[in-house]
Amino acid sequence: CPDDIYETVTSSSAVVTWPKPVYSDNVGVVKVTPTHNSGDKFTLGTTRVYYQVDDAAGNNARCSFTVNI
Repeated sequence: CPDDIYETVTSSSAVVTWPKPVYSDNVGVVKVTPTHNSGDKFTLGTTRVYYQVDDAAGNNARCSFTVNI
C-alpha cells in the first residue's frame, strides 16, 4: 500500500489520489477490494483506507494507509 497521505486544505474536503498498490500471487489475483478509491473526496480528519486482495485459491491479504486532511 502507499505511505500515509497528508493533505493541507483551505476547505472542508479534498480529492485525494494515490498510486495503485502493487500485488502479486503465484496462483493469480482474482479480486481487489478497496474501501476507498484514488480520486475520492475526503473530509477533514483521518480516514484509514484498506485494500483486500483475494487469490484463486481463496487466500487473501490486506494492507492499509491513512489519509489525513
